[in-house]
Amino acid sequence: MEKQTAKHILEFKPGQIITRIEPAILYKKIHSDLLGKEVVKAVGKDGSYIGDPLEYITIVNACIYVKIKGEAGKGETCELPYENFQNGWAQYIDPKTLEKHKEKSTKSDLEIMLKDFIWN
Repeated sequence: MEKQTAKHILEFKPGQIITRIEPAILYKKIHSDLLGKEVVKAVGKDGSYIGDPLEYITIVNACIYVKIKGEAGKGETCELPYENFQNGWAQYIDPKTLEKHKEKSTKSDLEIMLKDFIWN
């Protein structure tokens, strides 16, 4: 099976079924007495929607809009803050169809890269 890598939300097109594969980093503006000004600080993580099928709709007003495609909340449109949720996305793979996504080759990635390098 191919390894899913986390991507930026802008790498997807509206209508694609996507999912979160990494938790979102939550940021908060706080006043730093040491610096004498407001700074942005990471204050936690949010694992919402990891593994859930979501239809990517658009980005408007600094929010990512997705429609829930899974059983829980099916059809509901969600608004996610762009600042926190812009990274950590991947194309959704339905676990019921994992057989279709198995690797066709048992060769390692290194073997495949070496073959491509030698013959190209």
